[in-house]
Amino acid sequence: MIVIKLGGAAITDKSRFSVIDRKTIASAARVLAKHKDYILVHGAGSFGHIPVNKYKLRGPIRSQRQLIGYAKTKASLLKLESETVSILAENRIPVAPVAASSCLIADRGRIVSQNLDIIASMLELDLVPYIGGDLVQDRSLGACVVSGDQIAANMAIAFRAHSLIFGTDIDGLFTADPKLDRRAKLIQNLDIATLREWVEKAGPANVPDVSGGMRGKLAEMLPVVRAGIKVTIINLNHPQRLQRAIAGKPVRGTTISR
Repeated sequence: MIVIKLGGAAITDKSRFSVIDRKTIASAARVLAKHKDYILVHGAGSFGHIPVNKYKLRGPIRSQRQLIGYAKTKASLLKLESETVSILAENRIPVAPVAASSCLIADRGRIVSQNLDIIASMLELDLVPYIGGDLVQDRSLGACVVSGDQIAANMAIAFRAHSLIFGTDIDGLFTADPKLDRRAKLIQNLDIATLREWVEKAGPANVPDVSGGMRGKLAEMLPVVRAGIKVTIINLNHPQRLQRAIAGKPVRGTTISR
């Protein structure tokens, strides 16, 4: 069992609202079609982060404007799901979409209750569960954002995955932002002690990201690595790297293990 996260920065243009990257999704789908026994998780990208910021949906949801924003954000996420599911199905992947809000409950932004029976039954039927970052009901806040990163980590632990693969728009974890600093160097291997240090050092995203950017992603990895599950960060724009990561072969990227 492998959990694969299709990052929002890789499958959408996070700087422009509701723009999908069909080429990246299709190339990843052609690789995924050769495999079985995996769960797909996707980020919300520009379909989620931009409207969440616009309608201020990160804190308690109380006002009528926020409630309308909630509905509009849900509509946007459904559009992303519809478009990506179509591409996956066209590439002969028996994908089965699941809304996080239908099986997860949070408290102050963290998953505290879940019913994963539906996902388990899909796996038994050789379907590929497909679940993404979402607005879910929250016991303290009314509703909140639960990121695809948190969901991917949660799925990896719940289903005792062999590995968790994060597909992003960069090659892995760098000493600095490689999009801004040409001297940035790729960090190929990390252990859990060094990962803790990087959680503190990582900076915010340079595009709208309500899930905490790279810092949020690294923080979600900590319990996964503690559970003995290998985590690999790769660039989804290079499909052969996804193939190698799934096969457990050495790959350009960042590998984190206990």
